[in-house]
Amino acid sequence: MTGVVTKDGEPLGSVMVFFMPDPEKGNDGSMSRATTDSEGRYSLVFTGDGSTPGAVVGWHCVTVEDIASENFRGAGRPPEPRVGGVYMDPSHTPLKVEVVDGEQTIDLEVVGK
Repeated sequence: MTGVVTKDGEPLGSVMVFFMPDPEKGNDGSMSRATTDSEGRYSLVFTGDGSTPGAVVGWHCVTVEDIASENFRGAGRPPEPRVGGVYMDPSHTPLKVEVVDGEQTIDLEVVGK
């Protein structure tokens, strides 16, 4: 399971992507996660062992967190998060996707702040 995260059409690097099975749509199982590279690309792994690639089949709520802002260690104030809070909340994220069996590419678009 791979894809690209963009914000307003531009690649969004250094963000954490979480695919959480959506129990409201009958999906149960382990969460998957990935960190985007500088080109916004991600490749999911199951959170349990952190090394098995993929995601459970079915519907997911997807959250995106700006780790570049969270991990800031420089002088002064950290930069504003590039991702709005709605994308970090599994109950409010507008990113809902269906994972199917086999290889799949799911690109994600974040808009606004």
